[in-house]
Amino acid sequence: MCFSPDAKKLACGTRNKIRVYDVSSGQHILSLDGDCVLHVLWSRDGSRLFGAEDGAIHCWNSATGQQIGHPWTGHTGAVCSLSLSPDGSTLASASLDHTVRFWNATTGGPIGQHLQHDEKVCAVHFSPSGEVVASAERHGKICIWRVPAERLGQDQIFNFRYVFPAACSTVI
Repeated sequence: MCFSPDAKKLACGTRNKIRVYDVSSGQHILSLDGDCVLHVLWSRDGSRLFGAEDGAIHCWNSATGQQIGHPWTGHTGAVCSLSLSPDGSTLASASLDHTVRFWNATTGGPIGQHLQHDEKVCAVHFSPSGEVVASAERHGKICIWRVPAERLGQDQIFNFRYVFPAACSTVI
């Protein structure tokens, strides 16, 4: 789930749709059809919603609920996480297919090279500057990547493994 940029709406992904609620009233105001939406994210201006389901990413008009264009495909496993660059121009997606992919957030076209991991990737996030992306594998390995537009996905800065406390090590 995530809040709209103005914090007036909340979008929640479910097994078969995205539901949008008015935060002040709690009223359900919009449903977007989807099949097993694992992650949902608003565009920076709040005009669009992105949803990850299985190996595809969908984009909807957040006012009308109409899907914009065709699904963005390229992953061969479920997409678990989405992140927008600070300027809203690039969407990153993390997948169980061991990759992070980058997309033009307006057209849905792929950008640069994907980031290859050793294991399933469960999270991705742009830094506030947009110059770095962090991605996390299922069993705790975190990779930090430098991502200037002309070299997107080519320059890994470093990686490390987060050691989970013993009580939490089986949760992931």
